[in-house]
Amino acid sequence: MVIAKKKVVKKVKKTIETPPESTASSSNAISMGSLLKETTDGKHKDLQIGADIEGRVIQKGQSIIYLDLSPFGTGVIYKSELQTTQTDVKHIKVGDMLTAKIIGTENEDGFIELSIKDIGTKEAWSRLEQYYSDQETVDGKVTSAKKGGLMMLVEGIPGFLPASQLGQENYPRVEDGDENVILQKLKKLEGQLLKVKVLDLDPEDRKLILSEKAVEAKEVKKALDVYKTGTIIKGIVSGVVDFGVFVKFDDSLEGLVHISQLGWKLIEDPREFFSIGQQVEAKIIDIQGTQVSLSIKSLQSNPWEQVIEKYKVGSTYKGKVAKLNPFGAFVYLDKDIHGLAHISQFGTSDAMEKAIKVGEEYMFKITSMKPEEHRMSLKLLSADDMGDKKITKEVKKEIKHDAAEQPTKPEKQSAEAKHE
Repeated sequence: MVIAKKKVVKKVKKTIETPPESTASSSNAISMGSLLKETTDGKHKDLQIGADIEGRVIQKGQSIIYLDLSPFGTGVIYKSELQTTQTDVKHIKVGDMLTAKIIGTENEDGFIELSIKDIGTKEAWSRLEQYYSDQETVDGKVTSAKKGGLMMLVEGIPGFLPASQLGQENYPRVEDGDENVILQKLKKLEGQLLKVKVLDLDPEDRKLILSEKAVEAKEVKKALDVYKTGTIIKGIVSGVVDFGVFVKFDDSLEGLVHISQLGWKLIEDPREFFSIGQQVEAKIIDIQGTQVSLSIKSLQSNPWEQVIEKYKVGSTYKGKVAKLNPFGAFVYLDKDIHGLAHISQFGTSDAMEKAIKVGEEYMFKITSMKPEEHRMSLKLLSADDMGDKKITKEVKKEIKHDAAEQPTKPEKQSAEAKHE
């Protein structure tokens, strides 16, 4: 509210015709002697800049506050010296006692210029320290989103909420982990009020770290009391990421199935096998605080338990190349059992890529096998190796079948035909 200076002076002076009995009784307020030097005519000439003084609010506008500093005069707090946000200012009302810092002596309008910005900041940090100590939940407003998390204001103090500390509903699950897509999801939270807890703070360094996930922790822990390791749950896929699948169960709980626990087969991309909304069954394999680890693989029969009966070291089998990496080629002998053809038998990655292609089938010999470790070593067979006596009957049939499908060379023309 804009107030005409001349009218304000008259109005304020009229308001304080009867000064309060004591406005400087607070231990934080300075004494009369330190505030001023009296002149011969009894008027107050000088005030100590930087000192704290207490006064009563006699008038308040949207961007200005007037204080009765009797017997020293009237103080004014302009917009620039109010709190950096209106979080505290909006609760100030006429009649309240405020402690302010003197930043200017009597100005051209006869007011003592004051500031509550620094004092309000100290009080805000003090409250934040108390919230941290009591683990109390507070409201925070999202001011902006940035890569890695959200910038927020709590009690007028800027703070940071890492994306990893967002609650289940607001956590940005992006399938390909694209940082730009994550940022766009975070931007949707701008302007919202979130319930948060203080995770860490340092008033001197102006550091304030917040957590939404911590607010849910107590409720999550209570809900998890009925679950234990080994419990089988039914849930719905709530997120699919590079490192696994999130599964929501029991309405408010969520667990992670790590990519290594999705199945016995080698899974490179969870999106090929799972989608959001898909119903799944999983076993709880670990509970750490509010973190629940799940396994789908543990509910499936272990194909490696029968591998010795199905495959023999030294024998040769057809395998399909699933992946090439710096260590060699991962090859599936069936839908569940895979082995590694080490890079050493190819020499270099370039040589390996020329020799075999992903998705193609080749003949491999099992050179070693450790079922208890789910490991199998393979060797790619060359044309010369195809005469090996240890080639299995199944492979021989494959070879014969492939040979039968090859086009035959035209027979030599008979002498009669030539003669004709």
